[in-house]
Amino acid sequence: MKSYDVVILAGGLATRLRPPLSYSRPKPLLPVLDKEIIDWIMESITRIPLNRVFISIRYMGDLIKEHMENTWAEFKDRLVFVTESKPLGDAGPIPLIDEKYELSDTFLVVYGDIFSDISTVELINFHEKAGGLATVTLTKVDDVSRYGVAQLDENNRIINFIEKPKQYVGSNLINAGFYVFTKETIKLMPRNPEGQIKLATDVIPRLLGTGSVYGYIHNGLWFDIGTPEDYLRANFRVLANRCSGTNNHCINTDLHPTVTIQPPVYLGAERGGWEQYRARP
Repeated sequence: MKSYDVVILAGGLATRLRPPLSYSRPKPLLPVLDKEIIDWIMESITRIPLNRVFISIRYMGDLIKEHMENTWAEFKDRLVFVTESKPLGDAGPIPLIDEKYELSDTFLVVYGDIFSDISTVELINFHEKAGGLATVTLTKVDDVSRYGVAQLDENNRIINFIEKPKQYVGSNLINAGFYVFTKETIKLMPRNPEGQIKLATDVIPRLLGTGSVYGYIHNGLWFDIGTPEDYLRANFRVLANRCSGTNNHCINTDLHPTVTIQPPVYLGAERGGWEQYRARP
């Protein structure tokens, strides 16, 4: 059976979340309903035939490594941590990982700071059926100015990709941070670059000029945790989405018999709090 490597990009500084959120923990370890963002990602990717999970780390990478080895111990032999010695951009780690470990013929790249309920099973099925060089997951937003915007033809093939347009450009489908690539795409990614290499500006335009790149449209939950306001919205949206009814999975602690719960409410089990993450200068 065909299996897939996955590269999770988890090395960002998360400067827009300062203070105080990202001073004490990296963005992939911010919880949404008591579960870290990177764990939501792992729940999705472990549903496909999984080969290895490469996690590109830099800022507080030791905390990410410790968390992953403890939380995902059953996958410990398939977790590979790659430390960036300097900021490489979201494309930079890919050819370096391939050079050292040789990525699978088809592999996924996922942003470690995106919260979503994207189905990697459906994404992979879409990619294999389309048969293109790459597939970019897309989602709809009201304000496209913060993101890369894709324009599609009638077959969901991307015909244009515009990074952070200042105004509406005929599409509100933006890059959702889940990619499927074939090995041929690595040839278009510079190795050992002097600066940072970006998928949106340095790689995808080259792919569009070389072969077919398709857009898989995701219509479910999706949040770019870029600011404290984004993080708050993500938590409240998921709370309303998952805990509005009589959902016993949202109450994970014993309550006094006289306590009445008015949904939406999520109560997590007792666990170590924010103090478990040491302060950073």
